[in-house]
Amino acid sequence: MTDAERDAHAARLRGLLYLACPDATAQGIEDTARAIAISPDDFPHAAVPQAARLAANAEGQIPRQRLNLDDADLAGADLGHAYLHRVGLSRADLSRADLSNANLTSACLTDARLIGSNLMGAVLTQARLAGADLAEANLGGADLTEVNLSGAVLTNADLRHAVLVGARLKGANLIGAYLNGAVLSSAYLDGARLTGAILTDVSLTGANLVGAILTDVSLSGADLSGADLTNSFFVHTVWSVRTVWPVGVARQMRERSVPIGNGQWQVQGSGSNGAEVEVPPVPVS
Repeated sequence: MTDAERDAHAARLRGLLYLACPDATAQGIEDTARAIAISPDDFPHAAVPQAARLAANAEGQIPRQRLNLDDADLAGADLGHAYLHRVGLSRADLSRADLSNANLTSACLTDARLIGSNLMGAVLTQARLAGADLAEANLGGADLTEVNLSGAVLTNADLRHAVLVGARLKGANLIGAYLNGAVLSSAYLDGARLTGAILTDVSLTGANLVGAILTDVSLSGADLSGADLTNSFFVHTVWSVRTVWPVGVARQMRERSVPIGNGQWQVQGSGSNGAEVEVPPVPVS
């Protein structure tokens, strides 16, 4: 077994030991995993001595100040309601894992794989998920306040009624994402791709949408008051009479749109929100 394979084996063991020994210290888990990984081909005749440390959580000792599960293989793991505060899960594979209602406050999941995972109702306040892959993940009702999702992949992800106040989503891929009723006040979505996303009744007050792509997006009932739409692209974007635009943008969007029924309008032309297009002006009601 190569060193790289041994390290990968130890990473998987750390994940399993965390699940099996939730009260063990981070050092106990680390030492035990490495001891087992040293000779993975040998049949174990007895527990490794380091395993005794898994029960060495003396009274008054604070367990796992910063558990390191970087590169762990936890695909399909059941971690529902788990306490994973400040846990290191960089590059970990959590595809199809159940993390519903888990506490991942300040956890580090940079470049982690969470494809199709269930994070419904999870708490990820101030968690780091830059570059993470959350394609088709369920984040419905999750608390993502001030989370870092810069460059993350959230294609077709379910973020309905999620809280993303102050979240960093610079350059994130949100194509086809469901954000119905989500709160993105003061969020950073500069350069984000939202093509085909559903943003019905979403709050984007004070959000940064500079250079964002909102092609074929539904903004019916959305609140964009105070949002920065500089160089953002609105192509075939649908909005309604309940949509609140930033000051100075409402008339511009009306003039670029045509009614499509049921109190909805669709932006015509192609280009940024300031582009001039040849469409009949729509009177301001």
